[in-house]
Amino acid sequence: MIKMLQLHGTDNYQVVHQSPLGHQQLQELVTKLQKLKQYDQKIGLLNEVDEIPRLAEWKSIKALAKMKTSALSVVRKYALITSKDWIRRAAQLANWLTPGMEVRTFDKAEKHLALQWLDAGK
Repeated sequence: MIKMLQLHGTDNYQVVHQSPLGHQQLQELVTKLQKLKQYDQKIGLLNEVDEIPRLAEWKSIKALAKMKTSALSVVRKYALITSKDWIRRAAQLANWLTPGMEVRTFDKAEKHLALQWLDAGK
């Protein structure tokens, strides 16, 4: 199960999920993002990740592409909280590959900074 919790009455949401994010949770996230798309809403998204499954564990690349398409049209900023250096480096690449959506990583102790960043420059 995956949840998107609205943070303190803002347009920022935190993704809450079991780790690692699997195919079923990915599909649920796509559905939630598509609902926000109906309202033409741009959001800040906060996610804590320390484990990412191999692509082979997802049922299809199509679902991954669908999530990216949905996210790009809804998410203005994506704050990724992680303690893993390799995830941090992958997120830097994602930032370069996703024009229109800023991606930035933060350490676990920097959650308050991630929230400030999501709020900045709206």
